[in-house]
Amino acid sequence: LSIEDQRLLYGEEQPASISNHGTCEARILEWGPQPATQQRKYKVILGADVVASLYDPVALAETIHELSMPETQVYISYKGRLDGPHERFEQRISELYQKVERRLSPQSRNKNPGVYILYATDPIF
Repeated sequence: LSIEDQRLLYGEEQPASISNHGTCEARILEWGPQPATQQRKYKVILGADVVASLYDPVALAETIHELSMPETQVYISYKGRLDGPHERFEQRISELYQKVERRLSPQSRNKNPGVYILYATDPIF
């Protein structure tokens, strides 16, 4: 999900926390609870196709929640291939966040059919 995709999805109503400024980092996502000394929280969590071949979609949802702070926005893009894992992932995310939307066919430069963006915000603590 690029900044340009963000603008196409939301138009002028894009979240204020998304901008062309600041820094970005990519890290290996280790599932499950982390020691308190290693816990980092993020304002924005992006993922692409992380639900495609999951052994435990519930653990992934809980790990994403562990990385969240009150203002966190989660964007997960995926192509609907494995209904079972996606449904379990979406069910658990819906239990962990107050607002969850599955956006079909986003207006994006990505022309692959069947790509969804799951947007979650307002984590429940």
